[in-house]
Amino acid sequence: MGNAQEIPSFNATNAQKVEVLLDILSTKKAEFEEGMTEYALISQLKSPPYQLFNDNALRDSLALFNTHFILFHALYLLRNLWRDALVGELDIHTTRIVLLPLKASRQDDFVSNTTPLDKNDPLAEYYLNWQNLASTGEADVDALLNGFWQRMLGAESIFDSKERIAQCHTLLNLDEAIPITLITLKRHYRKQLATVHPDKGGSHEAAQNVISAYQALLRYYGL
Repeated sequence: MGNAQEIPSFNATNAQKVEVLLDILSTKKAEFEEGMTEYALISQLKSPPYQLFNDNALRDSLALFNTHFILFHALYLLRNLWRDALVGELDIHTTRIVLLPLKASRQDDFVSNTTPLDKNDPLAEYYLNWQNLASTGEADVDALLNGFWQRMLGAESIFDSKERIAQCHTLLNLDEAIPITLITLKRHYRKQLATVHPDKGGSHEAAQNVISAYQALLRYYGL
């Protein structure tokens, strides 16, 4: 897709990755209609048959930011392509990426070009400018994580490590190999919480651990 090559400082490797990424994301219309988290999407893209990102993609803050930026860059490109084709409005957040139907008024605005849909959209401007990735170092990423990004974009949803996710499954007595639904997750959560609740002879700390595990898995599975 030609859009990637028009971005300043966009080298051939990254251009190719974004082109392939756009092709992959464009096949996930049904999944986006259901909604999914960024973490779940990155996990898919790291796994067969895609393997677009390697295991280092979530290794540290800088590697994670690079992965996050490339993915969001492609998502915003896809959003614009789907807007142009009137497919729908791709709502992009770390905690929820969902394809919404275009309201009639927004379709009319887009077609007539009287009200640009990108107006006052600083996040789109940020991720569509490749220079913002090229100019971001480790110290900048740490500052983002400690400030705006973590508070406003829900970055915690993509920072749960593999070890943390495995621990959460253990805490809730869940098998990672079995597909997890909201009903299954909630049932295990309620059962474990009842076991460790202070009113049942447990402790406040144990209850908080179970609650935290439940919240992490809700984010992880996009439920």
